Amino acid sequence: MKRIFATLFLAGTLLAACSSGQNESAEPEFSGPWAAELEQTYQRTTADFAKKVLAKGTITDKDMAEAQQSVRQCMEDEGFTDITFNSDGSSSVADPQNREQSKTESARTKCMAQVGYEDLEEVYYPMKINPENLDFATIIVDCLKDKGAVQQSFTVQDFDLMFQNDQEIPINQDILKECNTDPLGLNQ
Repeated sequence: MKRIFATLFLAGTLLAACSSGQNESAEPEFSGPWAAELEQTYQRTTADFAKKVLAKGTITDKDMAEAQQSVRQCMEDEGFTDITFNSDGSSSVADPQNREQSKTESARTKCMAQVGYEDLEEVYYPMKINPENLDFATIIVDCLKDKGAVQQSFTVQDFDLMFQNDQEIPINQDILKECNTDPLGLNQ
């Protein structure tokens, strides 16, 4: 009887140890066109909120709104006002106390780090405008061609050279901005 009890106890202990070990160390498995970026960001971020969001394998508008609200509240707690987040990922803040830029930036960095906002933002906006993770330079050049901003013979290499050589960009800036922020026309 003691041997049966000992065997059952040992088997139960081993089963519990194996199953608890699997749950604690299990990291999410990412799939889809943005899997590499999601996994890399998941590994890099230290914020619990960002890890929870990234583990789902997608970042929703609701997730970003929640992250923005957390950052907004933190910034307000620091004495800032008129905190806005724009659809292109940029943001602005008013500082009624006219603090030094370094103090403003320090507060901004702290508030964003608490939720991993910059980590989420780095993947969210590109995913939103390019859900299939196509080559970004290619879809921008295609957009510029479609809008008549460049000749049909204009290539990705031409586009890259303009930026590498720090040349003045002979492209309508409004169209360039539009193609940069919505190259596939998904958010019109």
